[in-house]
Amino acid sequence: MHMLLIPSFDGLNIASARIPPPSERPKGSTVKSTFGQQVLWLEYNDETNGKASGDENGTSHCNSSGRHIETEVLEPYRLQGDEPIDNILRLLDEEDNRLKAGDDLLDRIDETVRLVENMNHDESTSSKNKLSPSQVAMLHFHKTYSKLPSWVDLTQLQLGQQVFCAYAGPMALSLYYRSLVPGFSLPRIASVLEATRYLAPPSTPNQVMARLTDTGAMLAICASNSVDTLLANGEGWKTTLRVRVLHAKVRKSLLANQKWNVANLGVPINQEDTAATLLAFSMNAMLGIEMILGFPLPRKEQLAYLAYWRYLGWLLGVSTQEDEVVNTSNTDGNGADLRPLDPCGPGWISNMPDPMEHAKAVFASIVFHLMHPNEKSVKIAHHLLGVGYGRKRSSTDKNAASDTTTMTHNNWFYYRAMQCRRFIGNPLADALELPKHHPQWWTNIWLYMIGYLYLVLMRLYILACLPYSPLRHMLVKLHKRQLHRFIDSYWKEDHSKRMGTDPNRKKDVPNGGKSQLLKAEPTSKPVSMCPFAMVSPPNLEDDKKK
Repeated sequence: MHMLLIPSFDGLNIASARIPPPSERPKGSTVKSTFGQQVLWLEYNDETNGKASGDENGTSHCNSSGRHIETEVLEPYRLQGDEPIDNILRLLDEEDNRLKAGDDLLDRIDETVRLVENMNHDESTSSKNKLSPSQVAMLHFHKTYSKLPSWVDLTQLQLGQQVFCAYAGPMALSLYYRSLVPGFSLPRIASVLEATRYLAPPSTPNQVMARLTDTGAMLAICASNSVDTLLANGEGWKTTLRVRVLHAKVRKSLLANQKWNVANLGVPINQEDTAATLLAFSMNAMLGIEMILGFPLPRKEQLAYLAYWRYLGWLLGVSTQEDEVVNTSNTDGNGADLRPLDPCGPGWISNMPDPMEHAKAVFASIVFHLMHPNEKSVKIAHHLLGVGYGRKRSSTDKNAASDTTTMTHNNWFYYRAMQCRRFIGNPLADALELPKHHPQWWTNIWLYMIGYLYLVLMRLYILACLPYSPLRHMLVKLHKRQLHRFIDSYWKEDHSKRMGTDPNRKKDVPNGGKSQLLKAEPTSKPVSMCPFAMVSPPNLEDDKKK
């Protein structure tokens, strides 16, 4: 009650993440700290699997008991990509049938499926023998991801969708300040962003906002419709798989670049990176809501939201336990099999499944492994906090590229920096060189109070969205309508211009050059453009060479 009357917003003092007293800690555990965040650390050990500290009901006495993963165990996951999709792209290249930047792989898969369906029964066996290796791989991929995994509970999946819709506003706020800014500042992940100009300088503020809205569109499409949208051939199912193909295209492109250092950075968009992203959108986002609310969301909702993201992660190529897809790269480099991280799954302790504790432990393990901010991290964090109202151009050229050295901070940037400090804590904010206050003391007080009042109001709003609130049903319906309006009235129109379906679209060039007016070439056939094909701007020179 005290927390509700006098709100305190401190990302380093979240109730469910607090360290228990020594008497309640399991044997062998230690307290580790990084950037002010303390973690009760107890590593997973195969020899003690199933023997972790717990009561007779199998409930752990403390957070993350025996679930953390050592750095040397995590490192091999950085060499794992997404073998099913990577293999299809590789086979298409070998057959001189390369998937181009704007091509939609799902269209090719559908064509292959229809081809086989149209074969009569007598000819099917002989005709299938004539299928190319890439077509065989596409058929296998379609068959695998058209069938629900055994661990999926549709009722829980539907509740997970509702959780997102209920807390859509606070979820977006938490994702931005607690996951996006610090998460994309991790040096190894930042290397991908920098190489693709995705959310990082020299991308323009308009480009950054466009890519953030693309991510928001994927979230809205998956959550705001019925659960059928997530099943085979549903709009959410297709959207998620298209994002997965986009990741594979980026991975393939960067690996083809001799400048990419696999030894130091790992494979682009690897299994550790995707696990971290999945947890940033799920567990870490819920922790941000807990910070605003003052207490955790109901356990049933948290479990449902993790289950929802586990399924989305499976569609996105995150390896899961009981995954039927054979990943030939699923080894530690010495030929030994790697257990799937399955970040939103039940965990590695066989007789003590606990998705929430497993998610927290895997996320903490990855943070300790990857969270080492450098100059690149600072640059990206400032760039992300500066989009939209956050920065003001100092150049007279409206088409000039965005860069932290050519931008002047304004009140919005300082406001966002203050809010970000609340979500991630001062030590990490200092490492990212976020300003502690506005240079003018009266403006600083005003911004601080506005930020505090906003979070107080957000707390009241979350209370109205909780399951036992009489306003819950009405607010969920309202949020769904807003998400549909965002998709239909804003994203589709804006996105079509950027994807090339607008014949007079303008393309931003993030190298300081002028915008290019790209005319669509006349064609008698409708162009099949993947909706997420151009999220990462292609290298036009490379396309010309190819």
